[in-house]
Amino acid sequence: MSGPTQQGTWQEARAPDGRAYYYNTQTKETSWTKPQDMMTPVERALAKQPWKEHTAPDGRKYYAHNESKQTVWEMPSEYKQALGSAEARLPPTPTGPREPAFVAGSSNALQTYQPYNDPSNYEAQREKIKLPTLSKDIIPEYNSFEEAEAAFLKMLKRSNVQADWTWEQTLRATIKDPQYRSLKDPKDRKAAFDKYSYEVREQEKDKAKDRMAKLRTDFLSMLKTHDEIKHYSRWATIRPNLQGETVFRSTTDEEERKYFFAEYILELKKQNIENEVSAHRSAVAELGSIFRSLQIDASTKWSQ
Repeated sequence: MSGPTQQGTWQEARAPDGRAYYYNTQTKETSWTKPQDMMTPVERALAKQPWKEHTAPDGRKYYAHNESKQTVWEMPSEYKQALGSAEARLPPTPTGPREPAFVAGSSNALQTYQPYNDPSNYEAQREKIKLPTLSKDIIPEYNSFEEAEAAFLKMLKRSNVQADWTWEQTLRATIKDPQYRSLKDPKDRKAAFDKYSYEVREQEKDKAKDRMAKLRTDFLSMLKTHDEIKHYSRWATIRPNLQGETVFRSTTDEEERKYFFAEYILELKKQNIENEVSAHRSAVAELGSIFRSLQIDASTKWSQ
């Protein structure tokens, strides 16, 4: 969906499934794509060049060229230059009143918002809303790059930046924080963000490993208490016997439960084979002892 738009007529809303869409309060049009009037300077700059940032399944960032379809791991110079130029032109952090949130289905969802910088609307809005006191952001200075980077990383954590966020999402969430400018160079900010994302993903992986290790130990210990489980048992047969166990309910992932059960059955099968081999060896040894106790020579027949 597309059409002519005017500054200040587009507002963001949320569909029932949580996806963001955009509503034009003047033309009544809707669009899944963010209109250019609502884009940040960074988004506009990156939209005009052919390289686009993507995230690989392992969480690493890569870049794809729209026309040539080339993909690279390292940020292309064209993309880096567009990003740096846009960030350098960003205005100071605004401290005035913000546009009211637009929520699909609310009573004021279709009301037209008039900007505060509209002279015909200023006095009326001033009577309704108490404007906040303007204050100048204080940007701290640091003795070293390491201290500045640590402050930037702390700001990302405080802003609850997630490992799967894009740099553009992170900019929207953090650009108004004074410590966003603790790192002066846009390239250093992007590098610090990549470092933060990697560390968070590694922490999440470690947590997932620890969780699986504990769950595996607890689940296998629980299975060992059920003597009815044999090396030939099936999951569908045994599952009803386990549903009341606390450990069984500690995970809702049926595939995890099946995996641990299969691992335990494999252990029982190995133990059964070892028992059979041991029993066979004992029988052979006992038979040999019997033969040695008899008066057998080279002429003795099996029937004797």
